[in-house]
Amino acid sequence: MKKNRLIFEACLSIALAAVIIILATISFSGKKKAYDVIVFGDSIIGNDRTENSVTAFLEKESGLKCLNAAFGGTCLTGMDSGTPGEKEGFYSVYEISEAFAAGDIERLTMAAFPEKLTARYYFEDTVKELGRVDIKKTKYIIIQAGTNDYLSGVSVKGEDKISFYESLRKTVENFKKAAPHAEIIILTPCFNDIFPGDERNSLNYSFDGGGTIEDYVNAELLYGKEYGIPVIDNLHGSKINENTYEQYLLDGLHPNTEGNREIAATIWNFIAQKTQ
Repeated sequence: MKKNRLIFEACLSIALAAVIIILATISFSGKKKAYDVIVFGDSIIGNDRTENSVTAFLEKESGLKCLNAAFGGTCLTGMDSGTPGEKEGFYSVYEISEAFAAGDIERLTMAAFPEKLTARYYFEDTVKELGRVDIKKTKYIIIQAGTNDYLSGVSVKGEDKISFYESLRKTVENFKKAAPHAEIIILTPCFNDIFPGDERNSLNYSFDGGGTIEDYVNAELLYGKEYGIPVIDNLHGSKINENTYEQYLLDGLHPNTEGNREIAATIWNFIAQKTQ
């Protein structure tokens, strides 16, 4: 009886695994969807999925079909994930670009969402939507990056995979491979102040191992200049700055409705000028 039970449990486990694989395959099969704009990034873009989000405002203003593919709590910087989902870096922009470049976006469904991120309701739906995307038909890929790398004290520039600059370089290369006809645009962080009532802010304070927010923005500007990739400099060119941020940011970091509107307008003005 014990042996039969073990055989039964083994068969049941195999059957369940097969069902999971079939369901995952079904969710990624069928007709692919085309988006004019896909925005990858962190919670600066990803937290708001409402009609007042950055991508919603951008879609209304431009008439372009937009996908919000930003995952809150993640960095641009890639990690050596090993088994998918073992490290939080698996949903970094770098790791997502790796999946697209390899033609293996399905592997994202196999990742166990990091425990601290499971409360973010949109993760699963966004991963499924990425599986339906025909990225080769995308016109603009926007990489919003730098905020969480700053907050995490990621090395700004170096030869290792986990440096911000090197991860940015590899991320752009991956998206160029996956979507050779898309224009890739880098979107820098805005000013932020997560130390209310304190003299410290993102311009004068750095976390262990990293630099100030300006160091990450300068790395993006340098990369753009060296490789001919357009960069929207929100830190130096946005209305959201050291003197006005309280009007545009909810908590000194994440944009409110007006902040979302301002970021969307900045993106669209940039694209519109290039297409004139």
